[in-house]
Amino acid sequence: MTALSLMKKPPSESDFERYSSTGGGGGGGGDGHNLMEKYAQENLNIHTRGLLRKKVPVIDMISWTKDPIRKPMLATLDKSVKNQACELFRLVQIYMSDRKPKPGMTLNSVGLDVVNMCYNTIGLRDELFVQICRQTTENHKRDSLRRGWELLAICLAFFPPSDKFGPYLAGYIARHCDPAYCSMFPDVSKWPIHIQVAHYAGVCIKRLERTTVNAKRQRLRKPTLEEIDLARLHIFRASMFGGTIEEVMALQRDRYPHRRLPWVQTTLSEEVLRLQGTNTEGIFRVPADFDEVRLQYLVDVFHLITLNSHTVIPPYKGK
Repeated sequence: MTALSLMKKPPSESDFERYSSTGGGGGGGGDGHNLMEKYAQENLNIHTRGLLRKKVPVIDMISWTKDPIRKPMLATLDKSVKNQACELFRLVQIYMSDRKPKPGMTLNSVGLDVVNMCYNTIGLRDELFVQICRQTTENHKRDSLRRGWELLAICLAFFPPSDKFGPYLAGYIARHCDPAYCSMFPDVSKWPIHIQVAHYAGVCIKRLERTTVNAKRQRLRKPTLEEIDLARLHIFRASMFGGTIEEVMALQRDRYPHRRLPWVQTTLSEEVLRLQGTNTEGIFRVPADFDEVRLQYLVDVFHLITLNSHTVIPPYKGK
C-alpha cells in the first residue's frame, strides 16, 4: 500500500511531489520505467544530435521532449512506418498541447488522425505507444501529461500493441496505477490534474486487456469522430458496452437495484419483440454506423429510445 492510499482526502500538489520522488505517480519512475528502458536499449532506433552527430542517450530518448523527431523511435525496415512516424509524433505533440495545431484542428480530429494512421498501418502501433510513453515520462507540464494519458486510453480502445511490446506497455501502465484512488475518491474529475494519471492508467490497463483478447476480431470500418469522443467520455463515465457483466450490473445498481439482468439487454430485447423483429431477417447483420454510436450514447444514460421498424439494431456483446 502506498503512502497516498493511506490518505483520508485527495492528495495535494506537495503530496504528489513527495510521491513522485519515490518513483510513483505521473513521473514515470520505478519498475515500469526500468522495463521501458530495457525495451528501448534493445529496440530503439538511436537518434543523433548536434554537428558531431552524437548519439542521444537512451534515457533521453524515452523522456518527454518539446522537439520533433527526424526518424522513427523504433528500428524498422518498414518504409511505410519510416515515412509516417515523424508525422505521427507531431500529431501526438499537438494532441498533448506541446505543439500548435493547424487551423480547424480539434482534439477529436487529431485523435481520429492518430487512430486511423495506426488502423491503416499496423506496424505504426508500437511506434505510437512508444511515442506516448516517451511523452508521458518526466513530463512536468500537467495538462500535457493528462492529455498524453488520455490519448493512450483512447488508442487502446481501438487496438493493442504487438505481442512483443505488450508486456512492456502493460508494465509501464501498471507502474502508474493505484486502485485506492478509485475506491476512496470516486469523483475523479475533481482531483488535481496530475493525480488523475492513476485513474487514466487503470482505464488503460482494462482497455489493453480487452483489445488484446479481441485483437483477432477485425473491425469492418474505420473509427469515426463520434467513437473517438465516446472513447474519451468513457474514461470517466463507464459504458454499458464492451465491459464485463459485473461492470454493467454495477452501473445500474443505484437506478435498478432489484434487476437481475442488464437493463440494456432487456430493453433492447423488448423493443425487438415489440417491433416484430423475430419475423425480420438480418437486423443484426447490417453495420449500423453512426446510429450504433448514437444508440450506445443514449443507452449509457439510461434513455429509453423510440425505434421504428426500419431501425438497424447493433447487437449487444457482453465481454
